[in-house]
Amino acid sequence: EEEEEEKVLLLSILSSCSRVDPLPTLSSNGVHLMGQRLSHHSLDIRREACAVLLELSVPEDGKRQVCDQQLLPVLVSLLQDEDVELQTNAAGVIMNVVILTSGVWSPSERPRPTSSRADVDFYNQQT
Repeated sequence: EEEEEEKVLLLSILSSCSRVDPLPTLSSNGVHLMGQRLSHHSLDIRREACAVLLELSVPEDGKRQVCDQQLLPVLVSLLQDEDVELQTNAAGVIMNVVILTSGVWSPSERPRPTSSRADVDFYNQQT
């Protein structure tokens, strides 16, 4: 149990460090290692590993690695976990992965919404 507590603490520290700079963890096979821990028997380890993945999935390379490691099905299954924090972290990783940040729309290139009057009004306020 003490060893498990140490692992949880180390994962928590890694999450905090990766929030500041995810690149060292990404370049050290961090996505793969955290992906392996998503199926760990310990809820605390699963939760902390997913928190690390949340930070690693922000940069473009992290998004790609999550996809390359085929972690999306595992993350989707974690949405059914009994732990709300784990569910939230898994949803955050999924959100980060599906949001592409490589391109930025200029105001003239931004697509116009067609779904509702409220969307059109909001769009017009932004441009």
